[in-house]
Amino acid sequence: MDLPGVMCRYADRFAVLGRGEHHVGSPLGAWLMLALAAPAATGELTDQIVEALGVDVVSAHQVATELLGNPKPVVSAAAAAWTREGLTGLDPWLESLPVRVQTGPVPTQDQADQWAQQYTNDLIDRFPLATTHALVVLASALATRVKWTTPFDTADAADLRGPWSTTLTRVLRMPQDTHDHDAFFVNTQRAGLLGVHRASAIGMDVTSVIADPHVAPATVLAAAHRVAVAQARHSRNLGPVSLFDLPLADHPHWSITQE
Repeated sequence: MDLPGVMCRYADRFAVLGRGEHHVGSPLGAWLMLALAAPAATGELTDQIVEALGVDVVSAHQVATELLGNPKPVVSAAAAAWTREGLTGLDPWLESLPVRVQTGPVPTQDQADQWAQQYTNDLIDRFPLATTHALVVLASALATRVKWTTPFDTADAADLRGPWSTTLTRVLRMPQDTHDHDAFFVNTQRAGLLGVHRASAIGMDVTSVIADPHVAPATVLAAAHRVAVAQARHSRNLGPVSLFDLPLADHPHWSITQE
């Protein structure tokens, strides 16, 4: 299975849920939860879930089991399936869940908040769902704390120019003369010209992108996933755009000058 490709496809659907607003979310975390729930579905609902997952139920369940059973050292992974006491008919599904999935009665709100805090390294302090009247609660949590191989430098915001710099005081600047940071432009089919930054952290690479402000956020996120996968695979299809081919100007999100 081409899991990165499956995740890119699912990320397209997931990004739309943000409605263009600032948010923090994980397509992988949501996909993982859907993969765990899929065996409980029947009929037309199963077909809808398979279409969303991009793979069949058995394959998705196997991937979820492997991810939870063998998490990456830099990313903590947890999942839970809680049911209201007295609810019948779900025992076969609950018994099919990976051993790493926590099961039991639906927690109180305080207990759910504690679960969120524990499995997100305190990055999320409140469970995002009111559990008081819930019959079934599915939850997943993926969390990491990034430690850069080569830390960013800091700079005065005015040094980086651009109309947005007047709203900030200090900014992060990519350090020079290091292979742990890389910045370039790339043309994408859906989002147009993207500014890309890749930074190496302990055990992972972190890819950030920025696009023309008129491009829909969901489209930018979708392009970001594909750029990150292409970088990780050292794909030749990810051809950087030469700065000599770009006009000297102040763009809303970047400036190109000649020195």
